Amino acid sequence: MLAALLIPMLTLSSVAPLDPPDPEAGKQVPQSKVLHFEKDGKQHQQTIHYQLFLPAFFEQGSPLPLMLFLHGAGERGENLEDVKQWGPPRFLSERPDFPFIVVSPQCPKRQWWDLEVLTALIDQIEQTYPIDSDRIVVTGLSMGGFGSWGLAAAQPDRFAAIAPVCGGGDPETAEQLIRIPVWNFHGAADQVIPEQRSLQMIAAIRAAGGELVRHTSYPGVGHDSWRQAYRGDQLWNWLLAQRRGASADPMISEQRLSLAGKNRSQIERALASGPAKQRQAMYWLVQQMPVDDLKSLDCEYLTENTRLALESRDQSPWGKQIPDEIFLDAVLPYASINERRDRWRSDFRTRFLPLVAESTSPSQAAAQLNQQIFKLIGVKYSTQRPKADQSPYESMEAGLASCTGLSLILIDACRSVGVPARFVGTPLWSDGSGNHSWVEIWDDGWHFTGAAEATGDDLDQAWFSGRTSKASRDDPQNGIYAVTWRSSPISFPMVWAPDNSSIRASDVTDRYTSTTDPLPAGKTAVRFRVTEGASDQRCVASIRVLGAAAKVLFEGESRDERFDANDHVSAHLDSDQKVIVVVEKDSIRRVVSIEVKDEEQLVEIDLTSQDHKASSSSTVQSLAAVLSICGVETDLDDFPIAQVPLTREDADVAAALIWQAHSQKIASRSADEMKNRVLTIGQLKMPFWYESVGTPTATGRSLWISLHGGGGAPAAVNDDQWHNQKRLYRPEEGIYLAPRAPTNTWNLWHQGHIDQFFDRLIENLIVFEQVDPNRVYILGYSAGGDGVYQIGPRMADRWAAAAMMAGHPNDARPESLRNTAFTLHMGAKDDPYNRNGQAQIWQKKLADLAQSDGAGYAHWVEIYPDKGHWMDREDAAAIPWMAKRLRNLRPQKVVWQQDDVTHSRSYWLAVENPVSRSRIDVERNGQKIRILHVKGVEQIWIRLDDSMVNLDQPIEFEVNGELVHSAVIPRTISTISKTMEERGDPIGMFSAEHQIVISPDHKIKESESR
Repeated sequence: MLAALLIPMLTLSSVAPLDPPDPEAGKQVPQSKVLHFEKDGKQHQQTIHYQLFLPAFFEQGSPLPLMLFLHGAGERGENLEDVKQWGPPRFLSERPDFPFIVVSPQCPKRQWWDLEVLTALIDQIEQTYPIDSDRIVVTGLSMGGFGSWGLAAAQPDRFAAIAPVCGGGDPETAEQLIRIPVWNFHGAADQVIPEQRSLQMIAAIRAAGGELVRHTSYPGVGHDSWRQAYRGDQLWNWLLAQRRGASADPMISEQRLSLAGKNRSQIERALASGPAKQRQAMYWLVQQMPVDDLKSLDCEYLTENTRLALESRDQSPWGKQIPDEIFLDAVLPYASINERRDRWRSDFRTRFLPLVAESTSPSQAAAQLNQQIFKLIGVKYSTQRPKADQSPYESMEAGLASCTGLSLILIDACRSVGVPARFVGTPLWSDGSGNHSWVEIWDDGWHFTGAAEATGDDLDQAWFSGRTSKASRDDPQNGIYAVTWRSSPISFPMVWAPDNSSIRASDVTDRYTSTTDPLPAGKTAVRFRVTEGASDQRCVASIRVLGAAAKVLFEGESRDERFDANDHVSAHLDSDQKVIVVVEKDSIRRVVSIEVKDEEQLVEIDLTSQDHKASSSSTVQSLAAVLSICGVETDLDDFPIAQVPLTREDADVAAALIWQAHSQKIASRSADEMKNRVLTIGQLKMPFWYESVGTPTATGRSLWISLHGGGGAPAAVNDDQWHNQKRLYRPEEGIYLAPRAPTNTWNLWHQGHIDQFFDRLIENLIVFEQVDPNRVYILGYSAGGDGVYQIGPRMADRWAAAAMMAGHPNDARPESLRNTAFTLHMGAKDDPYNRNGQAQIWQKKLADLAQSDGAGYAHWVEIYPDKGHWMDREDAAAIPWMAKRLRNLRPQKVVWQQDDVTHSRSYWLAVENPVSRSRIDVERNGQKIRILHVKGVEQIWIRLDDSMVNLDQPIEFEVNGELVHSAVIPRTISTISKTMEERGDPIGMFSAEHQIVISPDHKIKESESR
């Protein structure tokens, strides 16, 4: 398609302006050129007409960025004035300082942009004018938008950026465009060239791996979207900031530039001037400089200052050792406080560079300057100076200066030769005796000296050292502050100008008042820098460092921008260990792991808000680190990662990590009891015996818990019953396990402690024998049958099936067996305690429940006509019937009828304060959860995961047919971990939960997700 649109201009207009004017800086003038180029293997010669603009600050030899503007179809022809209808040519006569050389060619009638001609034109301009070849950009509208796409695709390594407007391109060229920054514009209501043409290009580039493309859509705007795209300076600033390749300059915000007012053109010129290193430094300077300076300092002043500052760094012996942040803050600035802005840097460099010719470090150079410059320039300390905030030249004219003026002289002298220096002071000594100012020098850390108070070649010695040690950060008037050009929430307290808050400061009080003891052997000083937001600004956040067993190794707060850039909270930690760092500020939290090394280290943690996917991914990474470092016993709810919403994929990863940690914990905790075959809970013990039968399936082994008879008898009798039970049944496959009841009472298998023992037993067997938790079966004979009657329903979510043989239900109820297969075997002549009669009652109950429900209560009741309490093992038929059943932990409907022994959870429901004999009936259908019946319950937790509902979509909750809540329920580590701890079952974990609080009249009171 693109080839069809970009038809060569075979008949370029031969009508050229008569005697085209010579190019003139600050003006747009018509031009004509005869271009020579090769096309289709042949040499061509064609004339092209174009508008040329050179900025008012244009100087031959100073490279400038080039903008090629391509007009739309309506401006084709022979009248070159038509090119000025839209885009940059329209406003250049009013913007003589527009910071590009702009070339705007005209396409002849009935032709389209010819890529070879445009390429030849750019070549010609580069040969004629000083063009920065890393800063050539293309923009165009409509037909020119197509031309912009096509030209960039044809020469992807030539352009710094393109900005097509209401055009389109060939999606097949997307791979050629992935490395070029693109800002595309289109009207959403464009009927001439539909926005889809732009969107296809954007999508194709992103699909090819391009990340430098952005698209602005204007709702309700038609084909003339160029009116909005070319309005203001946002696009021009963005294009100005781009560089070919990866060396793009940062972009000054429109808000910042607007503060310059009438001086804006000077600031823009400064930003566009010089080589890349100079422009990068200029960006920082403009971003940080006081607003009054933005409004007043001219391009020449700023560029000279920046160029000479860079030279001083490059040419000093210590230049390579100065970190960028120190250079920018303490060498590059042209001023320190509110002193007059003199043009001192070149003069001072000439005066003072010979004084430091033999110096090999910033400290040596600073000491030499402090000893010599004040005599050399004839300035001494005096309270009779004209004013406190004199500039160096004002002090030199007066011959007198206060501590403030002397400090400014030493700072500028140091900066002129590449020594980082800054202004420091206190607004009031702690004894109330007045203020003082001095100088700090950076040499692998900050050191202080008094200006014109040299102490030989030594730093960190001065008459005021005793006073600084008594400073107080608690009282701002008695603090010590260093001037900084970085962003900071505090201002330097200029006592001579108390209403001026334009100079920023770092609080360095602690460095002057604290003593630094030697680091103990085997310890590492770990410093923490916490930032928040895209501005990379430091912030105050709580920090906890945790080691093995989640032991707290350190607690503290990070420093914000009030403090020096290198002033960080520090923890002394044992070397050669891995630790977890928990950082929290308001609602933003991070949990990271670090390795403590045997040297000082800085840990940087960013609290910038993350999108859902990134936050989820980093949370799971943190979970893995926490479990690895703090141990598998760690309470994950103690960490902020516990409540971070997860994606479905990350929730699955988190569940796998939590199960792995849990199984390690069980393997360690239960090793002895599995070896000794005895469980102990409190004062009670439950011995057990088991053997493996058959071949395990792909999902693991089945588990058959077989309960012996007896009860209400001497221990020896119950022991015999236990041994008999070991031989009574045999499944074809699985772990056949016979426990010995912990007591010898008549109700030995349905007392309250039995449930805890069975939970523990199942949890252990899952880990030690790879039992499939969906294939756990419970069966029992006689007193064991009594137990199955009771624990079958009340632990229904544990069993794939339950088998009651020759027992008595007592007060048990079958409602909770809706999703658990239940088989009952009884001799018709087993009439003691009316066991046979109760079997018939349960037979009818189960049948009635199954009939009324329609989908639940799978059961089989067999009453043997000629059998008594002993059924001659015919009841063993229950085993193969049970083996066909699997537990369904997430059924569509749950009926939860509590017994007198209560549970806090069943299937995908949970309660916090279980009430005996209470009942809940709940069902789910698609994205809807219906609470059908509630009795004796005030709150219900609904547990969910993505196998049940789509957790990325809202879930609706109904109570008695009334919609009470609709929301997206987050997946969290907290819920996964909690449900793992409850069951010890890898299939029993849920990733999300929601609470419904119900009033006594069964109406909703409140709703909560977690």
